[in-house]
Amino acid sequence: MTKNIFKYGWKRMVIALAYGIIIMIIYNLLNKGWSNVIAYSNGSFIAGFTLVCIWGLNLVSKAGGFDIFGYMFGAKKDPTGRKETLYDYSERKKVSRSSKKYTSIPFLLIGIIYIIISFALLLIFESVA
Repeated sequence: MTKNIFKYGWKRMVIALAYGIIIMIIYNLLNKGWSNVIAYSNGSFIAGFTLVCIWGLNLVSKAGGFDIFGYMFGAKKDPTGRKETLYDYSERKKVSRSSKKYTSIPFLLIGIIYIIISFALLLIFESVA
């Protein structure tokens, strides 16, 4: 059985890669650093760090850290007209989240790759300068 890196979702991989490239382009446009290696290093680090942060927020969300906000705005009433409690809401959301495992792994993987690229470019810059 071979392990496939795309088993977590190739669309999410493409989105994460495109996000990183767009962030690097925007950073270089704002700083006019197209010929500077350090600008690519900084843009790559920003892209990688934000992707890792997106993964972290997704992890907290899957753990139920934001259930209170969803409960405030979307609590349903049961057929008897009684509003469900926060505990019932959290348990219902936990069941629905249990089927979606590892959907944010591509953001972590691509984020780490961008951070590694950033440090490699920084080492190149420091060895030349």
